[in-house]
Amino acid sequence: MILLLAVLCFVLLGWYLWWNRSSFSVLRAHRAFQKGDEAGALAAFAQAEAAGRLGSEATASYAYLALKNGRTDEASEILNRALVVGRRGRVLKLSPRRLLETYQSLVFWKQGRLDEAVALLEGLLAQGYRTQTLYGNLGFFLLEQGDLVTAEKVCLEAADWDPDGKVILDNLASLYLEKEEWTKAAEVYDRLLALEPRFPEAWHGGGWAALKTGDAAEARRRWEKALELPFHSLTTVERPAVEAAIRALESDGDPEGKGPKDR
Repeated sequence: MILLLAVLCFVLLGWYLWWNRSSFSVLRAHRAFQKGDEAGALAAFAQAEAAGRLGSEATASYAYLALKNGRTDEASEILNRALVVGRRGRVLKLSPRRLLETYQSLVFWKQGRLDEAVALLEGLLAQGYRTQTLYGNLGFFLLEQGDLVTAEKVCLEAADWDPDGKVILDNLASLYLEKEEWTKAAEVYDRLLALEPRFPEAWHGGGWAALKTGDAAEARRRWEKALELPFHSLTTVERPAVEAAIRALESDGDPEGKGPKDR
């Protein structure tokens, strides 16, 4: 009897470990990411995906990390599979589907399909779906399209919906730079930089706003801060652009251009 119970416990343990193998892989992925080991995190996510029991939120994290590391095809495959087949053997419900479509818009953008990315997000917005990621992505994509009228509408709506959203504020400030409304841009960047954003775009744009409102020393400080932050495949300003702005300050004190899109 004792031997039978021991065997039964061993079998149950094996079944439990097999059934939850995806969860363990996701846990390893999160631990690796926290340690700065993004390659390890991607490998663990890939194992979880292969097990076939990756949830929608973990799928979004996996896709984003793949995009961040320049693995656009991998992100596209993950998201397409999830949207067509579902997750954990089930078709996606509406909320998880919208979440993954928001990240799919980043894939479209990286593939040069900007109009499709905008259309996808505008469709979600029309359905009443609201998240920081959606507003952040859509605001940026509209600025990339050069549609400043629609971009302003979306950016103001987003800032009203979340006054402290860092990417949302960055989009709004970038819009004002594009419109050469320097004082408005500087005011929004002051609000944003007080939140200590950890992405270089904010400090790069903030540097331009400082320069255009007459504070070259502050512009330099902000550009130097931008260079301390990580640049990756999803970063929308290149390190050489920031370095060039600083060199121009050193040489003649007047970098050319009007803002972040001059890169």
